[in-house]
Amino acid sequence: MNAVPWYIAITIVGIFASVTSSVALLYLRNIRDDMKLFSGRLDRHDDDIKSLNTQLATYKTDCQGNFVDKVDYIRQVNKQEKTLDELVKMICDLQGSMKFVEQMPKICGSIARDIIKEMNQ
Repeated sequence: MNAVPWYIAITIVGIFASVTSSVALLYLRNIRDDMKLFSGRLDRHDDDIKSLNTQLATYKTDCQGNFVDKVDYIRQVNKQEKTLDELVKMICDLQGSMKFVEQMPKICGSIARDIIKEMNQ
């Protein structure tokens, strides 16, 4: 059996090592590029999340500033109902007074008639 000369063996090992390292380098570059793309996407998502958080904080402050809580709402409704009841009572009193005022000429006429009858007797 002939032994492979040492320079051919070194050349084959060198070619194999260079091809293997080239493939590994190519994969590493692809991984680096993918990592850069992923990092950019992640940064954009982080920015979107930050903007959403600021919007949420703004909406919360607006909601707390502009809207009343349930207890205050119920108190206001009860107060309005009492005020409405008082207004209805006042209107009923005014209607009763208006009926009296409408009957005033009739009452005055009957009083005047009674006075004239007594004067004639």
